[in-house]
Amino acid sequence: MGAATHNIVIEQGATFELTATWTDGGSPVDLTDVLARMQVRKRYTSDEAVLSVDSDTLGGVTVDPLTGVVDVEIPAADTAALPGRLRGVYDLELLFPSGRVVRLLKGRVRVDPEVTKE
Repeated sequence: MGAATHNIVIEQGATFELTATWTDGGSPVDLTDVLARMQVRKRYTSDEAVLSVDSDTLGGVTVDPLTGVVDVEIPAADTAALPGRLRGVYDLELLFPSGRVVRLLKGRVRVDPEVTKE
């Protein structure tokens, strides 16, 4: 399975939500004990991630093992810290206990700058 391409816009200073469901022939894929992780970088070759979340240590991602659903939720405080007008790339990967890695989503990301600030 190749990763689905899905370009996203993150509104700076607003909660960001993204849901992906992995099915095989209409049936959900078993995601028991799977770690999900997502990173945003300025370029594919950038050494540092602008944003990094996962379902283990960093938080921001939840995995429902029975439905094949992966939810990403990035709090407003974290999106507020992103550089405005950023144009970059991201991917959402699943790491299975066996060591197998599946890239579920990939694409371009754009940060829409916030106007209203505290």
